[in-house]
Amino acid sequence: MPHKSSNSKSFGVVVKHWVLLVSGLTLNAAELPFLERHRTELVGIVNQAQALLSEQQAQAAAKQELSRRVEVLLSRGSKLASFLRLGVKTEYGIRSEKLTEFDLIPFRGKAQLAKPPVDKQPAPAAEPMADDDTRGTK
Repeated sequence: MPHKSSNSKSFGVVVKHWVLLVSGLTLNAAELPFLERHRTELVGIVNQAQALLSEQQAQAAAKQELSRRVEVLLSRGSKLASFLRLGVKTEYGIRSEKLTEFDLIPFRGKAQLAKPPVDKQPAPAAEPMADDDTRGTK
C-alpha cells in the first residue's frame, strides 16, 4: 500500500513523511527489531536532508536579497544613465555625429515617406452613352 505522500514531489514533504515513519518505528522498536539497522540509516538521511532543507531556505532568502539589490542598482543606474545621456546631448547637440561615441543616435531628420508616383496619362474620357430610342430604328 503506498504511503500518504506518494503523490507529492516536494522534498520537504517527503522528508516530513520520513520523520513520521522514523518516529513510528522508534515507538514500536520492540516489535520491529529486524528493521532497526535500516531505521538508524534513515535517521541519518533525515538529519542530512533537514540540514539541506535549512540551507536551501537560507539560500532562497539570500537570493531574494540579491534580487532586491539588483533592482536597486538597475533603478539608480537607469536614472544616472538617462541624466548623462541628456548631458551629452546638451553639450554636443542632438544632430552631432559625436553622439555615436556614446552609443546614442543623432537626429538626422524625419524619414521622408515615399509618395505614390503620379500617373501622367490622362484618364480616358467617358464615352457618351447611346440612347436606344435615338438610333432611328423605325
